Amino acid sequence: MNEKSSLIPPLVSRVQKAIFLIWVLSLVLVLYGSLSPDMHLDIRMQDSDKVLHSLAYTWMALGGRMSFVPASRSAGLTICLICLGCAVEIAQGFVPGRFFSLADMGANALGVGLGLFFAHLIARWGPRFLASIIK
Repeated sequence: MNEKSSLIPPLVSRVQKAIFLIWVLSLVLVLYGSLSPDMHLDIRMQDSDKVLHSLAYTWMALGGRMSFVPASRSAGLTICLICLGCAVEIAQGFVPGRFFSLADMGANALGVGLGLFFAHLIARWGPRFLASIIK
């Protein structure tokens, strides 16, 4: 075994820890942003909040897979993130200035699916270093 390949496992572990910390921070920010009263983003694109929902949950699924969820547990991650997205939407119905939206729930679920799809692509065809993080 050469010296370069012996460094990959410790490096993967450090990268996974960093991704996990970013993932936890992202989770906190998504929850804060989703449950803060009357938080309006001035974006000029129609239905742009659906894009933001999808992107946030794409990252939540991809980041989860890259940091701490093995492929064999992807179904559990999927269920947890979809339930989280539904619970946040239901809770928004009780937050002043916010409202419940089935379309947002759908965008969240779509994002989870996209994140897991991207994780699968990276694990299968991505660069060796990234694939070693996700497997």
